[in-house]
Amino acid sequence: MSLVQIFEEGYIISHCCFINEVYASVKESDEKEVAFGFNESLFRIGTQFLKDGQKQKKITRDGLHKDVNNRKKIKRDVNISSEGNCIGEIEHVQRNAEKIVSAGRKCGCWDLVASEDGVQSNNLEARQAAESFYHKESKLLTGSFHGGNLGDVAVISSIQGDRYLIPPACKFFCYDVREIQKHRHLLDDSYDFILLDPPWWNKYIRRKKLKSGAADGYQMMYDEDVARLPLASLAAPGTLVALWCTNSDSHLSAIRDALFPAWGVTYIGKWYWLKVTCGGEAVCAYSKPPGKQPFEQIVFGWFQAEGRPRPLPEDGRVLVSVPSALHSHKPPLADVLAKYLPPSPRSLELFARYLLPGYTSWGSEVLKLQQICLYKQLSS
Repeated sequence: MSLVQIFEEGYIISHCCFINEVYASVKESDEKEVAFGFNESLFRIGTQFLKDGQKQKKITRDGLHKDVNNRKKIKRDVNISSEGNCIGEIEHVQRNAEKIVSAGRKCGCWDLVASEDGVQSNNLEARQAAESFYHKESKLLTGSFHGGNLGDVAVISSIQGDRYLIPPACKFFCYDVREIQKHRHLLDDSYDFILLDPPWWNKYIRRKKLKSGAADGYQMMYDEDVARLPLASLAAPGTLVALWCTNSDSHLSAIRDALFPAWGVTYIGKWYWLKVTCGGEAVCAYSKPPGKQPFEQIVFGWFQAEGRPRPLPEDGRVLVSVPSALHSHKPPLADVLAKYLPPSPRSLELFARYLLPGYTSWGSEVLKLQQICLYKQLSS
């Protein structure tokens, strides 16, 4: 289970605990079962991430932020007005997150004090663990193939010379998402839940890739390309749809005004994933729009149908969790969405970067975060 605490305003979830539970029992080729755990260094986010030249801070036992260099108190509250939808959303997230984090602190969910060494290093352990993975990371798998694990225990599979952990009750398709209609016959007739994490077009990321010469990762897609995905052919009446999205006004508007209408999906509302340190502090300061925020958004819609036996997600809930240091490593949603879906739902994730029990996962990076180098064997 990824759920740690449930509150009226939202949830505290632990991505790392979820992964470790999935791989607490892994069957090797000789039928022997062993336990694996994720590299927990990747979740050791002790302090806010700082840019080069930004003043270092540390958290004291009284919760104040102090400048390590000159001991002056740093103003914590962000001066934002209540005007505008964007600012209103930021206030909503900040207000509800404070309630969730405060309640979680009473339940012992957070480490209250960050060490000075951790502050000065700017999460060095997590950043180095991520860089080590990117350095060791296998080249993109070649060709198109699919597989899965229909058993009730995770297994280790060798694919193109590398070893991968495959969770139970899953299927995966290492294909370009834009080719899904071509391979539609390989999939189930329909799904109860469809999750997407599109590689939204971003000028900054494009310039960065061009400058660095990086060719890995999903190829960015224009909104109109995402709108062409044949979701209607994958859905049943009442199917719930969720999209991960940045705080970009243009992409959020495109979802409501272009993508959902193209798919025949009715808008429901949004949730917010707030990324926090191990001490419960937002990983970066809240900013006045269009500045960077410590949260991402999950936009919900559904294929309308009469007599849906389960409720639809309420608008405005906040998920709070410590993020992985790996790029776009989103937390699992299965537990927090359970009451909105049937038991053992048929779930499909597009643009997947890792596998989930009970899911069909599709994408050219579908096994990226299943590489065994990200895990350590805990028992033999």
